[in-house]
Amino acid sequence: MADHLRRMFRFYALIAVIPLITGFIGVWSTTIGHLLALLIPIALIVTVIGTLIWIDHGMKLPVPPITKRKRALAIALAPLLLVASVVTIVPLFDAGNFFASLIRLNVDRDRYEAIIAHAQANPSERHGRRGDILYTVAPGPPVRVAFRVEEMRLFWGSTVYDPGGKEMQAKGADRLGLTLACRRLWGDYYTCWEDW
Repeated sequence: MADHLRRMFRFYALIAVIPLITGFIGVWSTTIGHLLALLIPIALIVTVIGTLIWIDHGMKLPVPPITKRKRALAIALAPLLLVASVVTIVPLFDAGNFFASLIRLNVDRDRYEAIIAHAQANPSERHGRRGDILYTVAPGPPVRVAFRVEEMRLFWGSTVYDPGGKEMQAKGADRLGLTLACRRLWGDYYTCWEDW
């Protein structure tokens, strides 16, 4: 029975890693992130099929070495883990995205701060590009800057510098009419994404 439960938990843990890795990798490479995102529906199908197999295996556990109650627990645990797997897809994706965004902020922070200083010195400039970082400036006061690595889109969003913080704390529409949701990363930096 212990071996059965160990293998079952390992199966569901491996399934749970897919949205976590997708959210994390997507911050670094949108192309790979989108390819990994295609695995999520496949993983759901595999999880449903796997759940049926685990229920079948639980029903075939021999009764004399284990009690009927333990066998019923082994059978009932598979659907519960299926529900847990489905319910945690978005939070796991979000956690992977948050930690990767935080790492990306630390990696690119010097470049962001140089862009912020340039934006403060040149208030008429609204858009620009430094290497692979595209940026948009809201003149303020205070000056706010949205940074987007060239290929970032939708799920993985932008890093935003907003020293006042008021604009980023509320969910709302940007100038293009897209609904944005934002979360504080560190200090005056936020990660924002299109929220459908």
